[in-house]
Amino acid sequence: MPSHPLHDVQRWLMTVMTAPGGADHGLTLALHRFGFTADDLIRAGGVASPLRRLGVYADGYLQRLYDCLSADYPMLERVMGRDVFGFFARAYLWENPSGSTTLYDLGIGFPDFLARHLPAGTDPDDSVALLPIELARLERARTEVLRARGMEQASAAKPAAHLLGLAPDPAMTWAVPHCVRLLALRLDLIPFWQAMEVDDAVPACPGIAPSYVAVSRVRYRVSMYALNGWQYATLCALRDGRPLAAALDAMARTGMTPAQALAEWMLWSSAAQSLGLLANAADLPPS
Repeated sequence: MPSHPLHDVQRWLMTVMTAPGGADHGLTLALHRFGFTADDLIRAGGVASPLRRLGVYADGYLQRLYDCLSADYPMLERVMGRDVFGFFARAYLWENPSGSTTLYDLGIGFPDFLARHLPAGTDPDDSVALLPIELARLERARTEVLRARGMEQASAAKPAAHLLGLAPDPAMTWAVPHCVRLLALRLDLIPFWQAMEVDDAVPACPGIAPSYVAVSRVRYRVSMYALNGWQYATLCALRDGRPLAAALDAMARTGMTPAQALAEWMLWSSAAQSLGLLANAADLPPS
């Protein structure tokens, strides 16, 4: 058996293990890249063939990635069923092989993958077809909120007057914390999620009902809140780094007069901060 540089052997084995389609396809790729086969590297004999032995590693690698995806989307797996979820999860992993140093990034594209692979001709208002996509978006948002830098070490909440831009410090700027995600969904998923949390049975699919959701974390506890249109527009403007005046303009574009927008902001801003949706930009930790 010829000797090969260790670095080439390691890269060869990694190619075989991680190639989409399993070890058989991986061997073909590895042959083209490195110029040697399983017989060149694996001693003959034993109960299993070289391909079967390599398959143990390749299948184990894929199973590990599948387990990570399943852990990121437990509600989605319950709704789809293990077999259907497994089919789409493995197809996603083959189409989007892990390329990050952290498995946290593995499932970031799964909601978009599900959206791209809707059957041709699917009714865009079919709530049953939309449910896996929207639920995946919500679960990914919760995962990101759980991992994002939070406000647990920030200073105490400021009085409502500060939130209005009426504080003595004119440089004060308000922003949405890093541990907040804002979603515009086509299904009302908060009641659906809450029902799944208290019962093993999967509730009936919600009908089409456009909704806005904020996912936040306060004292390491992840929560979800339903927003109305102007609240969502305001938070999106602040999240994008726009000043409070621009955020109030965004509120006005939802159908309010400037005076109404200011009044609604005065009533809601303090509550938004207590829910972890709003903070002094100076208190935000580095992203």
